Amino acid sequence: MSSRVSRQVKRWIAMGVFAAVLATVFVMLGQWQLRRLDERRQSNAVVEAHRDLPVAPYQEVMTGTIGDDDQWFRVTATGTYTADQFQVRYRSLDGAYGSEAVAVLETTQGDFLLVNRGFLVRQPGYPDGVLPAPPSGEVTVTGYVRRNDRGDEGAMTPHENQVR
Repeated sequence: MSSRVSRQVKRWIAMGVFAAVLATVFVMLGQWQLRRLDERRQSNAVVEAHRDLPVAPYQEVMTGTIGDDDQWFRVTATGTYTADQFQVRYRSLDGAYGSEAVAVLETTQGDFLLVNRGFLVRQPGYPDGVLPAPPSGEVTVTGYVRRNDRGDEGAMTPHENQVR
């Protein structure tokens, strides 16, 4: 009888430890979700703060390394597209998978800017398509400043004009 009671006590202790570990994990996951909420609110606050500002020449905003608080300013630039384009693969937008077309704009001031020209939906079962040619001649573009995506060096180094 005593070995049976001993086993039952051990089982109850194990269940108690398991419940305590599970409760700790759930509390930690809840805190993680709250941190993510705070980060999202901070990001949204930056967007809100910059939303109603007037469009500025890119040289006034892009004066150094773009950080998280430097994003979402609306800027304008005039120049011509070079022949260089990149396909940013493995992207999603509104539930669709595809890639983004990024072209190099040489401004009239002699700077080079990466311009995201849009999202290309990937057709299931087919490889990514051919990038549409950028407009020729001088263009003026207006868009939002974004910082570089962060990731694995191998994913961010262009290979055959494609990056991840």
